[in-house]
Amino acid sequence: MLFSAAIDTAIGLLMVYLTLSLICTSINEAIAGLLRLRARNLFNEVSRALNDTKLRNAFWQSSLIHSLSRSRVQDVKNKSAVKAGEAPSYLDRRDFARALIAALRSIDGSKTDGNQPLNFAALTEKIDENSLLAHLLTALGIDATFTIEQTRKALGDWFDQVMERASGVYKRWMSLLSFGVALALTVAMNADTLQIARTFWQDDGLRAAVVESAVRLPKSSSDVSPALPDLAQVKDFLPLPLGWSMPALFGESLNVLLPKGLGLLLTAFAVTLGAPFWFDLLSRFVAIRNSGQPQSKKSPDD
Repeated sequence: MLFSAAIDTAIGLLMVYLTLSLICTSINEAIAGLLRLRARNLFNEVSRALNDTKLRNAFWQSSLIHSLSRSRVQDVKNKSAVKAGEAPSYLDRRDFARALIAALRSIDGSKTDGNQPLNFAALTEKIDENSLLAHLLTALGIDATFTIEQTRKALGDWFDQVMERASGVYKRWMSLLSFGVALALTVAMNADTLQIARTFWQDDGLRAAVVESAVRLPKSSSDVSPALPDLAQVKDFLPLPLGWSMPALFGESLNVLLPKGLGLLLTAFAVTLGAPFWFDLLSRFVAIRNSGQPQSKKSPDD
């Protein structure tokens, strides 16, 4: 009986984490879309990689980049450089190579066909031998012997490395955003892990109701994992033991405030692990609970 209550309490707590993680994910996506964080991250990382003023400006002024961005009509006509908030959210390696080659051609002033090799003699005259652009071409091994296809491939391979770094930077920023949103959500909903666990342990009716909802979650069949439920699917799991009750904590003793702060921090850190993590763990706990259920005896007539 004690083991069953402990498993059910854990399932109830995981349901809270899953619900809050889904809410947090929705808020994160809304903020990232509103502020165009992915586009800004791509713009910053590409600009850092093209750490040469001439090359950077020529790249963000190219017609191809303008066509993929959210540039205004007057910016396209005036050939203004694309700004961080207007940059494309995603850039293919082939488009990057084409835009960069166009930027290099604009620097050397050549009007040659797009399939002709780069004019390295003109580039050498236009750029400082100590500039980062010169070092970049040398580091990539691109020289006058390269065909245009070889140049595109070399630039594309380098772009893949730049995007690996950009992905890591974006994940770190999103982790910070996720924790900030999770902490704000946790405090707003008074999602205190210690208090929630205590409530589930003491309230048999609430615990049974939430466990019943968890059992109705989609289950995996054979080796196929179930799809992660969305927020609309878990609305029936509410009400959960969330929300502030009066009186508030103002004026409470340190012995009350410290456990409350610890419980809120535990929830915030848990929510940042993401809904897929908690959904998978919840499915495992439900499976453990069901495996411990006694099989119903068949009647003699069956």
